[in-house]
Amino acid sequence: MKNLQESSRESLELKAAAAMELIERRAVKDFNYFVNHVFALSFQSDFVSGQYVADVCEHMDKHPYAMYITGRGHFKSTRLYARLMWHLLRFKREKRRSPVEGWYFSYNSELAAYHLSKVRSLVAINPFYSELTNYKSQTDSVLGFAKVGPNQTLDKAPKFLVKPAGLLAFKRGIHANLIYVDDPLKDPENKLKPTVIRKINRIVSTELLPMVNKGGECYVVGTPQTNDDFFFDKGLSTLFAQWFTPAILDWKAEKVLWPDFYTFEDLMKIRAAQGDKTFNQEYMAQPVYNEDSYINREALESVSTELCWKKRDWNKVLADAIVVGGFDIGKKRHPSHLALFIKKYSETEDGDEIISYRQIYSFWMDGWQYEKQYKELNQICELFNVSKLYYDNTRAEFEGFAEQGLLNPVMEPVTLNAKNQTKMAANLDMLITNNRINLINEQRQTSQLLMVDNALQALESPEGHGDSFWSICMGISNEDEGDIWIRY
Repeated sequence: MKNLQESSRESLELKAAAAMELIERRAVKDFNYFVNHVFALSFQSDFVSGQYVADVCEHMDKHPYAMYITGRGHFKSTRLYARLMWHLLRFKREKRRSPVEGWYFSYNSELAAYHLSKVRSLVAINPFYSELTNYKSQTDSVLGFAKVGPNQTLDKAPKFLVKPAGLLAFKRGIHANLIYVDDPLKDPENKLKPTVIRKINRIVSTELLPMVNKGGECYVVGTPQTNDDFFFDKGLSTLFAQWFTPAILDWKAEKVLWPDFYTFEDLMKIRAAQGDKTFNQEYMAQPVYNEDSYINREALESVSTELCWKKRDWNKVLADAIVVGGFDIGKKRHPSHLALFIKKYSETEDGDEIISYRQIYSFWMDGWQYEKQYKELNQICELFNVSKLYYDNTRAEFEGFAEQGLLNPVMEPVTLNAKNQTKMAANLDMLITNNRINLINEQRQTSQLLMVDNALQALESPEGHGDSFWSICMGISNEDEGDIWIRY
C-alpha cells in the first residue's frame, strides 16, 4: 500500500503532466506563447521577452518568407532557434509524425554547425522534449531527433533532421520544409571581399526560394556589408517581407528597440566601449562598408529629395537657370553616369555670395558605346541649355571625338588625379554638410555615392563603381570658389 508521501508525489506529477499538456496544446498553435512558456525554459537565467519579441513572433507567423536586419543580441539568431524548436514540438505532437527536413545556412558550414549545436543544447535541457530521442552524437553537426513509438525501432521512427551548410558551398538540388539563413555575409575572421559578397548575393537572390518545399518557410537574419546586398534588393522585397530594426529607434527621444533587455543607457555604455564604428555595425545594423563611406548616410538622406516636376515642365523650371553638370565615363564593365544641376547664387545678410546646387537630372548609360554616349550628351546639353559639362577625360575615351569637333562646345574635358579628386570630394562633403545641395533621391545614385570610402576608392558592385560620386563631384566643381582643375 502506497504511503501518503508517494501518493502526494504521484499527484503532483500528474498535475504537472496535465499542466504541460495544456501548455503544449496552446504552444503548437501560438508561436509567441511557445516562446514565453516553452522555449524560455531552455535558459537557466530569466528569459527576457517583451513587446519586441512578441512583434518578431507575430511577424514570423504572418510571413513564411522574411528577411531581418537587426542588431547584435536582439533576438537575432535566437529567433531561428526558437522557430526550429517550435517546429520540433509540433513534430512531436503530430499523430502521423511525418518526417521534417531542414537546412541551416551560415557564411560557412562551421558557423552553421555551431548554431545547430546551440539548438541541440537548448532542446536537451528543456522538459518538453524529454520524449524525443537525439539520434545524433554530440560530435555530429547535424540536428536530428526522432519520436520512437511503442514497439518501434529507431530506424523506422519518423525523423526531424536539420543539416548545416555554408552558403558559398551551396549545391543545386536541395529541397526542404525549413530553410534558415543566419548571417551569411559575416565572416568572424575577415571583412568579406566584394567578389565574395556578390557571389552570396547571387545565391540568395536566385537560388534560395527554389529550395523551399510548398508550404515551407524561409527566414534570413543578418547584418549587411554594403548598400547593394540582397537585403536591399527590390526584387526580393516582392518575395520576402523585409524588416530593418536597429537597436536605437530614436536618438533624440532615447527610444530603443528592446527596452526590456537593452535600455538606452545600456547601449550608450556599449557604444562608449566599442566606438561609433563597431557600434553602428553591430547594434545599428549599418552596412560594414558604410562605416568607411566618405559621405555620411544620414547627411546624404537629409539633402535627398524627390523631383516635383515632370519632363513637360522643363522649359518652365529651366527658364533663366544656370545648368551645369558632370559626366563620369565608365569602363566596359562599368556604367557611365550624368548628373545635371541648377546652379543658384544668393547672398548672406553680410552680403557674402553663396552658391548652391539643385540636381535636376540623373542618367545612367549601361553598356553604351562611346559614340552613342557623346551623341546623347550633345542632345541633353541642347535640351537643358547646359552652360558647362565637365567630363572625365582621364583615359581619353572622347579624345578622338573632341579632335573632330563632334562634342558640344559646353563640354570640357577633365583629367582626374589624386589631388583634384580630394578637393572635389571635400567640396561635395561641404555642400552636403551645409545643406547647400539637393540631390535626387534615386536608389542607384545614392548607393554609388556611399560606395566611395575615405580613401576615395569605391567598392565594385553590379550597379557600378562609385560612378555617380564622381559625376556629381565634377558637376558641382565650382570655378567661382577657386579652380579645382589646377593641373598639378
